[in-house]
Amino acid sequence: MIIMLLNRRMSNKVIKRYALQTTMIVDLLALTGSYVMGSRRKRKNSIYISLLVCIVLADRAYALLHLMN
Repeated sequence: MIIMLLNRRMSNKVIKRYALQTTMIVDLLALTGSYVMGSRRKRKNSIYISLLVCIVLADRAYALLHLMN
């Protein structure tokens, strides 16, 4: 994704912004998955982190829907 963002052919700032947002979401999910798998022994932590990720993703979806209108 970094190479795609630095590519000169992608001069459209909107495309770069969406690519960066997608990269951030994928990174967030990867880090969250790693944390949950690492702390699997503590169910309370796994539920808490999963809930936070769901809230963030719901917020991003809500913002995206309102941006399109």
